[in-house]
Amino acid sequence: MAKPYPRFAARRVLCRLDAPARVADGRRVLLSPTLPVPIRRFGGIAVLLLGLMARAHGPLHEQILQLDAELAQRPDAPDLLARRAELYRAHGLFSEARLDLTALEKLQPNNLTNRLRRGLLELAAHETNAAVEQLSAWVQRRPASLDGHYGLAHAFVLAGRPGEAVPHFNRVIELTAKETADEAIQQLGVRPELFLDRAKAQVAAGLAVTNTLAGLDDAVTRLGPLPVLQRFAAELEMKRGDVGAAVARLGTIAERAERKERWWFQQGELFLQGGRTNEARAKFVAARDALDRLPEKLRRAWLATELRQQIDSKLAAVGGAGQTPAQK
Repeated sequence: MAKPYPRFAARRVLCRLDAPARVADGRRVLLSPTLPVPIRRFGGIAVLLLGLMARAHGPLHEQILQLDAELAQRPDAPDLLARRAELYRAHGLFSEARLDLTALEKLQPNNLTNRLRRGLLELAAHETNAAVEQLSAWVQRRPASLDGHYGLAHAFVLAGRPGEAVPHFNRVIELTAKETADEAIQQLGVRPELFLDRAKAQVAAGLAVTNTLAGLDDAVTRLGPLPVLQRFAAELEMKRGDVGAAVARLGTIAERAERKERWWFQQGELFLQGGRTNEARAKFVAARDALDRLPEKLRRAWLATELRQQIDSKLAAVGGAGQTPAQK
């Protein structure tokens, strides 16, 4: 029996940047508290969300109010300013976050971590040039920083410089794959979205499709034939004209899926795009028959009904078989 797909759950965990840094391979690594909004828009994952909680946290606005009260008593407390700046960033209050970071930088002019804080803030605010400047300075001094490389990669993507993003995606994947990585990084693990983000950057940069596919195959080797990886790889196979390889990639998904009809239908579409009508027809018929074998309750579900309409439309276009007994 084929193994089920692993589940990758994104946990929203706030981790203080002013907390002691964790160590990987003898180098300091800081895990950031929240994922900037632009990273989520580009399909980024919870790399910057995951860490070890220093203490329990409530909703963001409640934490901010609590820090307001504490700062009223200790207005020059660096740890409080740092925490509130991070919460402001997570809340999308970028001007307020900048004010706290400016005050913090005056109190701690030699604190390198402020570069990371500032870089992630500017990234969240879509100030990509400033983000690239700050995060580049950070990773030069902290080459094992997951936050730094991941944030910098997305800053380059947002800045329209995807080719410069690729080495930083490579570095994040390398760091998360190390057996000697620190406990926090081991908890993070290698996530499929890391490979997908890198592949999209490679495509946007016009890099060789062969290399991009090799990176996706590396992900499949580590994580299994996850749909998010194989579907994008199938698109790339079609772009280079290898219909058979594209269909085979969807086949690895169908093998593990409990419900195979949608994947068979998509394989049929690929065959049709490649001009292989007979093979397309066979896949459409297989998908139709699989739907017909479902219990009536499942067949009448709107997703199944929609798929059946698509299948019938494709079969009509390719001169497929007539109605089955279930349709009469």
